[in-house]
Amino acid sequence: MIKEMLLKLWRWIFPVDNIGNVIYFSAYDIIERKFKKRDKKQVVAMMVDAFSNLMTAEELTEIEAYLDSITNYDKSIILAKDNEVVGFYLFGDSKLSNGIARESINKIYVDLNEYDKKVGIEGVALAVKKEYRKIGLATHLKDYTKSLNVDYIWGAQYKKLNNLEHWLKR
Repeated sequence: MIKEMLLKLWRWIFPVDNIGNVIYFSAYDIIERKFKKRDKKQVVAMMVDAFSNLMTAEELTEIEAYLDSITNYDKSIILAKDNEVVGFYLFGDSKLSNGIARESINKIYVDLNEYDKKVGIEGVALAVKKEYRKIGLATHLKDYTKSLNVDYIWGAQYKKLNNLEHWLKR
C-alpha cells in the first residue's frame, strides 16, 4: 500500500518516469513494456482497425500471419493501461535490402550496399488507439528506437494512410 502511494507520488512529481524499461505517462496511468504473447490479439485488432479502409476483407484476415512472418516480438514494445494495449511498435530483423525484395519495391533511391554494412531494424507497425492520440504516445514510441543500438530503422509506408509527414519529422 505504501509502495503504491509512493509510486503514485513519484509519477506525479516526474510525469514521464524512466525506470528500466517502464515509462509512466502519469496522467493516463500508461506504462511501456515489452510485448507479451497475450498482447497479440489486441495488436491484431488494432491493425485491422487501422487498415480496414485500405485493405480488402481477405487481406485483413491475413494480418496476423503477415505480422508473425516478419516481426520479432521480443524486440517489440507495448504501451498499456491496465491490461489494455493502447499503443505498440513492432520491430523485425530484416535488412533493408531483404525488405525491398520482399515487398517487390522497384524504385530505389539509395545505395543499398551502404545499408548492408550497417546494423538496422525494421519498423513493422506502429499504432496508437484513437482515444489516446495527441498526448505524445506515438512520439514516445518513435523515440524508443534511439535506445536500440542500431544504425538505422526502416519501414514500408501505405501511401493511403496519409501520415508520411509524421515520419519525415524524424
